[in-house]
Amino acid sequence: MRYSGIFYLALAIALASTATWLHKLWRSQEIFTEKLDSSQIDYYLSDFALSLIDAEGKNRFTLTGEHFIHQRATQTSDIYKPAITVNTKTDTLTIVANKAEQDSSGDITLKGKVMLNKPESEYTTGFKLQTNDLRYSPASRVIHTDAQIMLKTTGGNTLSAVGMQEDLTTQTTRLLSNVHAEYTPPSP
Repeated sequence: MRYSGIFYLALAIALASTATWLHKLWRSQEIFTEKLDSSQIDYYLSDFALSLIDAEGKNRFTLTGEHFIHQRATQTSDIYKPAITVNTKTDTLTIVANKAEQDSSGDITLKGKVMLNKPESEYTTGFKLQTNDLRYSPASRVIHTDAQIMLKTTGGNTLSAVGMQEDLTTQTTRLLSNVHAEYTPPSP
């Protein structure tokens, strides 16, 4: 009888140890069944090029850059050294910046030294624009900024203003406030 008590004690300890081990094993497997951390990066691209193609098969715009980091929780992306090429019916527009953020609606806010180049065509006057931040909406095809801009036309004229809006569909540019222009007279 005395040995049977020791046997049952050893059996109880073995069962308790086994139950503890199984519990720890089960808890370690919960990692696979828990919801994923929403602050983690969804995906990451390096030296990338993304294009938006319209229903007619034409390239509407291309986004290239060094790094593209998409956040799962906010559905936003950080883009480093972005370059955007926007194709319109008549010409091509290029936007380059140090950094950009793309929100969940697809709008891209470019930050740092933003350079916009619109070459001259038979339909429009070309210009180069420099500003600190710029917002491009691929869906509405509008470029907008509330920051100070410096715009130089292909004819040598210089315009400065606070704020600008470019509608790529109608090919109109609006300077919003504090507009200052310097015109270079044509040479004789």
